[in-house]
Amino acid sequence: MRIELKALPPAEAVALFRQKGLTIGFAWQDVWKESHAAAFTVAKAMRADVLEAIRKEVDRALIEGRTLRQFRNDLTPTLQKLGWRGKAPVTDPLTSETVLAQLGSPRRLRTIYDVNMRASLAAGQWQRINRVRARRPYLRYSAVLDDRTRPDHRAWHGTVLRIDDPWWNTHFPPNGWNCRCTTQQLSERDLRRFKLEVGTSPAIQRRAFRNRRTGEVAQVLIGIDPGWDYNVGDAWLRRLRSLEADKLQGFAPDLRRQLISTRVRESDVSPFLRGVTTASTPIQLPVAALPESVSAALGTNASVARLSRETASKIREKHPAVRALDLARLQRILDDGELFLDGDRHLVGFVQQGDKWWRAVFKRTADGREVFLVSLHPSNEKQRARAESKPGRNKVVD
Repeated sequence: MRIELKALPPAEAVALFRQKGLTIGFAWQDVWKESHAAAFTVAKAMRADVLEAIRKEVDRALIEGRTLRQFRNDLTPTLQKLGWRGKAPVTDPLTSETVLAQLGSPRRLRTIYDVNMRASLAAGQWQRINRVRARRPYLRYSAVLDDRTRPDHRAWHGTVLRIDDPWWNTHFPPNGWNCRCTTQQLSERDLRRFKLEVGTSPAIQRRAFRNRRTGEVAQVLIGIDPGWDYNVGDAWLRRLRSLEADKLQGFAPDLRRQLISTRVRESDVSPFLRGVTTASTPIQLPVAALPESVSAALGTNASVARLSRETASKIREKHPAVRALDLARLQRILDDGELFLDGDRHLVGFVQQGDKWWRAVFKRTADGREVFLVSLHPSNEKQRARAESKPGRNKVVD
C-alpha cells in the first residue's frame, strides 16, 4: 500500500521562508536545530550578496516548483559573477584559520536545494496536519524503500502513532541530509480501510557527538543526522506564533496576509478568544491585514487590525457562538465586503457567505497609530441596508 503525498509548497511555508533573516556561517554547525526556522544560512557563504542570491533562487524554486536542474542553471551564472565557484580560500571567523574550500559545486547546490525545499514542505505539511488533527489524529511514517534508504529509516517505515506522540518531536521528517522520508495523516476510517494499527514509539537510542565548532559534546539520536533531531514544522509554527502585529507591519502586503491568515487558523487563537490565558499570552493578536484603501479611509498608517483581550471577552459574552475560526471572516470582510466609514474612526463591514451575513466593526485609536476589532457577529440583509442608509456613513470604495 502506498498513500501519496501531494508535495506542493503551501503559501504559509513560502511566507515563513521569506521572513527568515540572513545568517553568515562558516560551517553547518554554526546554525543549529531550531535556529533554522529564523535564519537562512549556507556554509562558507561568507558574503551577504552571495547569501541573498542563493536565497532568491530558493524562494523562486519554492514558489514556481522549479526542479534541481532549473535551480542550478539559474543560480550558477550569478554565483560565477560573484566569485563563489570552484576552490577558493575561506577564513574561519572562529579560529582565523584559512582553508581551501569548494564553493558552488553541483553537489553543494543539490544540498542547498534539497535541504530548503524539504524543510519548507515539511513546515507547511505540519501546519496542515495541525489544522485537521481533530478529524485525522494519526501519522504514519513513510520511507522510500530503495537501496539509498537508511536502515533506521527503513525500520521506522509504517510506524503509526498519534500526532501528539512525543516521538514526532524528534522524528518528524526530514531526519537528515538528503532524507526523503515523509508522513501521511490518517483518520480512524483510514486505519480501518488500510488495516493499520496504532503502535508504540520505536526505541530511541543515543550516541555522543562533539560539535567541533563549540567543543560541546551532546547526545544525539541514532538514525538521525546531528542537528536534525527536531520537528522542523513545529519550529516554524512556533516562529509564526511569535510574530506580533508590530513585526507584521513591515512585511509586504501579500506576505502579511498569509502570515495573519495562518495565525488566525492556528490553535493558539481559540484559547485567546475563550479567555484562557497564561503568563505568555499576548495582550492582543493580529487578526486581519488592512487593505490600503481601508487604512487611507481611516487616516492611519496601520496595516494590521488587532484583537485585544478586552474585546475578545466582550465578543465571548455577547456572541458566544462566535468561534476562533470565524475570525477568518474578517479578511474576507475587509477584502470583498461592503465597508462603511462611520465618522472618522469607525469602519463597519458586511459580507455575505452562503445564505448568512457577517458584520464587523473596526476602530482607529485616537492617536491614529493602531486599528482594533470592536465586534464580530452574524448579521442579515436588513442590518446591512440600515448601515448603508444611516446618515453620516460613507461607503469605502477600493
